[in-house]
Amino acid sequence: MQGLAWLLTLMTCLLGRFVGTQQSCPKTGERPGYASKLGVILCYQDFDGGHRHLEIPSPDGAVLLVIDGDFGKFMESTKQLGQPFTVGRDEEIIWSPDSKALIFTLNLGGMGPTIASVGFVDSKVDLQLPDITATIKADFAARHVGAECSKDVNVEGLAWEEGSKKAVFVAEVPSSSSCGKMLGHFEAYVISIPEGKILARLSQKETKKRWRKILIPELLDDK
Repeated sequence: MQGLAWLLTLMTCLLGRFVGTQQSCPKTGERPGYASKLGVILCYQDFDGGHRHLEIPSPDGAVLLVIDGDFGKFMESTKQLGQPFTVGRDEEIIWSPDSKALIFTLNLGGMGPTIASVGFVDSKVDLQLPDITATIKADFAARHVGAECSKDVNVEGLAWEEGSKKAVFVAEVPSSSSCGKMLGHFEAYVISIPEGKILARLSQKETKKRWRKILIPELLDDK
C-alpha cells in the first residue's frame, strides 16, 4: 500500500506541474527568451492540443501581433496588415523600439539548431532581407576554423539598436559534450537592417559587458 500511495502522490505532482505549465502562458507571451530578457516566447495555453492565442502589442501600442495556433498576423485596430504567416512551435520575438520590425528566433530542438530572422510589419520590406542566420554562421565558422561545432552555432536574437536599423544576435556553440572546449561559447553580432551586413563582432567577454542587463542568467555564468 505504501508503494501505491507513493505512486499516486507522484502522479498527482506530475499532473499538477503539467496543468500549471499549460496555465502559465499569459496572453502576452512568456518571458524571458532563449538568450535575451527582451525576448517573448510564443507559448501555448495547450501545447499538446496545439492551442494558443496571444496578443503582443508593439512598443508604441499601434500594432498588435496576434498569434492563433500556428499562424500570426499584424493588426492595426480592426485592420489586418499584410498576410498571415506561419509561426513555429518553439519561437520567440523581440519587437524593435520603433515598432516597425521584430527579431524571430526559432528553436528546432533541445540543443538546436536555433535560427534567427527579421520580419517587418510592412511585409514589403522583408523581400530585401538576406539570410541573417546563414551570414552569421559562415562568418563564425571562418573565424574558428577547426574548432569543434564552429559550423553548427545556434543564432538567437538579443536586442535592437537605433530603432530597427541594427539588430543584435548571439552566435552560441551548442551545449554538447562533443563540442569540446567550445561548448557553450558565444559571441555577438551587430547586423545592419535591412541590408544584412555585419557591422560588428563582439567577443563573449565584450558581449557580457555591453548587454549584461538583458542577457539571460545562463549566459552570464562565468564559471
